[in-house]
Amino acid sequence: MAASWLRINELFSSNADLVCIVGRTQSINSIQGTIVLHDDATDDDCNEISPSSSTLHVSFANLRRSFDFQSSNFQRGQYIQVYGKVVRQGANIIRVEAQLIRQLDFDFDLNEYVKGLLLTHSTIKSNVLSAFRLRGLDLKFDASQYLVELALTVPSASLVSWLDQLIDLLTKRQLSSSIVDKTLVSNVVQELRAQLSNDSQKEIDNDLFGNARTRSEVFWERYDLLLQRTLRHDVFSQVNLASVSSNKVQKYQLKTIEHLLASGSKSEKVVVLGMLSQLNETKYDLQDPSGVISLQLDHATFHPGFYFENCFVLVEGQLDDGIFNVSGIGLPPPESIQNTRSYFGEINITGNTHDQSAKTKIRLKEIEEKSDDAFVFLSDVWLDDKKVMERIEQLFDGFAEQPPFAFIFCGNFLSRPTANLYINDLSDAFKTFSKLVSKYPDICERSHFIFVPGPQDRHAPKIYPRAPLPSSINDILKKRIRHLHLATNPVRIQYCTQEIVIFREDLLQKLCRYCIKLPLDNLPMHLCHTLVTQAHLSPLPVYMTPIYWAYDHALHLYPLPDLIVVCDKFKSITDTIADCTIINPGSFAINKYCFKVYLPATREVEDSQIANIRPSLDVLVPLVMIENNVTNDISDNVSCEPQKDLLRHFESGDVVIVRLDSQCLPAIVFNITGLVMKFNIDQQLYHVCLLNNEFTEHWIDAIDMVIYSVPMIAEFENEQVTLMWSKANELLEIRNDNDDKNRLEEFKRRFIEVKHQQAPLSTINTSRKSSSSSRRRSHTSNQKVSSQVV
Repeated sequence: MAASWLRINELFSSNADLVCIVGRTQSINSIQGTIVLHDDATDDDCNEISPSSSTLHVSFANLRRSFDFQSSNFQRGQYIQVYGKVVRQGANIIRVEAQLIRQLDFDFDLNEYVKGLLLTHSTIKSNVLSAFRLRGLDLKFDASQYLVELALTVPSASLVSWLDQLIDLLTKRQLSSSIVDKTLVSNVVQELRAQLSNDSQKEIDNDLFGNARTRSEVFWERYDLLLQRTLRHDVFSQVNLASVSSNKVQKYQLKTIEHLLASGSKSEKVVVLGMLSQLNETKYDLQDPSGVISLQLDHATFHPGFYFENCFVLVEGQLDDGIFNVSGIGLPPPESIQNTRSYFGEINITGNTHDQSAKTKIRLKEIEEKSDDAFVFLSDVWLDDKKVMERIEQLFDGFAEQPPFAFIFCGNFLSRPTANLYINDLSDAFKTFSKLVSKYPDICERSHFIFVPGPQDRHAPKIYPRAPLPSSINDILKKRIRHLHLATNPVRIQYCTQEIVIFREDLLQKLCRYCIKLPLDNLPMHLCHTLVTQAHLSPLPVYMTPIYWAYDHALHLYPLPDLIVVCDKFKSITDTIADCTIINPGSFAINKYCFKVYLPATREVEDSQIANIRPSLDVLVPLVMIENNVTNDISDNVSCEPQKDLLRHFESGDVVIVRLDSQCLPAIVFNITGLVMKFNIDQQLYHVCLLNNEFTEHWIDAIDMVIYSVPMIAEFENEQVTLMWSKANELLEIRNDNDDKNRLEEFKRRFIEVKHQQAPLSTINTSRKSSSSSRRRSHTSNQKVSSQVV
């Protein structure tokens, strides 16, 4: 049936099923998905409209994504146009279920709109009649009226094409007369609708660049997912008062921002789900589909997790004079895989071509439990680094007899990518890798090799989801590796009944840099909690981690997978939240060649590391290990005076290793601080660097030791110390500790004095021992004095 254009007061006396109406918004309930419209217009025959016949409930529950999440803050008096179906109960109209909603300007004039609508009606009627007459056909009055009403719902740009298709289908029929009645037109219209529906299902939109509506849908989708998950939680589920009192469980009811704004200048303590935003540089705001409200966070208690712009939070507090005073802020509660899956049943939502979920297939579960397959995860696999390639060869040696099911290599694949020669360097690196893996035919034949690009792999724009490595890499490896997969970032793997999600990005550094309040300890735990509660791999603002709006769903973690692999350059971690295992294999190239092994049958994660079994000439070889707390023991193992002087100064309990380099020259390695001091043939200190080019957690002590040793360096290398200062400043950005900043600035000042003025050692000595020696001693006070030859 065609839609009838009616005013709200006219609707209650009409029998129309499909209507097009215009009215002012009186209120909106985004949780229930309803709008109350008011018709305050008058015409020549009606000077007053009774309230009972001038208000209408409109349901937009199926049309949420037609609203712009950022800017659709409905206010009283705003006009909207609604096209939808009338729902009746007996003779009474209950609501209108909207199929299309269009927002109109505040200065909208209803009477002018009616005149324009009548003009449009006459124009469309003329176009319809002309189109049929050009084909030698005439329409009866009822057929003409029916087609005109249908044409009002067709976009003006598509009207001519729609009429041509309709008349083409009509002329294919054997017509007994040139006069067409309503029955014949109605049958042809139904045929055309079926044809257009089939054509639209065949169309696949692969456009990466979405429009403004696509961007608003990103936030709508995230909000809807978290809202339905939160409402299912025990704390927010709606139960009767008797069960609450018997279980003694404190219950909360989610409120909307519209509810707060409608409650006046003050409100009782409530909980609101919304998105953190910063519409003004000096304050933070909370948004939900019903409105925006300013937050006061000075006295708020932050629960575990990272908080940043565009993240969704649960906020508890009270409204006071238009400002929401927050007493507590937390992330939405996670939901276990089993609970979420119970609502989906056997529906497959993983994105593959199967209709039934793999979780419900008993045969796959039996195969999974009996298998001894393993997944090996490595991140930051620098294929152009000689030491990394040596460790990969050791890795293949270890798995040669029993190859794992899959090796997952995550980028970056080059240690220092160059813009101009990137593709050439990448190809050369993979050619070297291809030669290496060809030595292990069983691994090439039986194992899957999955390559996930990293943030510094420059083959594609750094927008997620990222494209796979270039096809030229596939040409290099496919001749030697049977099961080769150049994957996107992120990538999802379905293994029997388990879903594995792999994402390569340095998230922790970005979260620490842009969060509102930095957690004090255990940052990896807060990272895992944030990802699971936000149900998204990259919940950061789009200006930090850009995403393709139309493909934001590829980064969703809803329902939670069985295993999330977040490949971050931070240290290796393993955590479990809501029956979901989250791991970070760590940087293979930087974090002492560590990686993770996952066993799907038992769901166990093994921490693994490749030891230095085959040292090269440029690797320091252990000679003597000293765990010392007594100065007298040092002289028995170290011969030269400069080394003795250094060890006496740093007698704070650090585990010290005296090593020989490739030229049999001595070097002192401080294991706790991660500092290496090398000596020349004349026993003079000439080089200071970091072990494995990485600071330990006692990096302030390492900087302190560098400052002390500067006057003793015969051939000082500015480049190495500059590199250490750079790394120290990076750590400061993550820690954001004012005490460390002040101390580093003081060290830097003293460092310049020592370097250029050669200040006496006693000046540095006194300051150093008071600032950091006692802190290092606390970590090693229980160590025994021992000496052993390695």
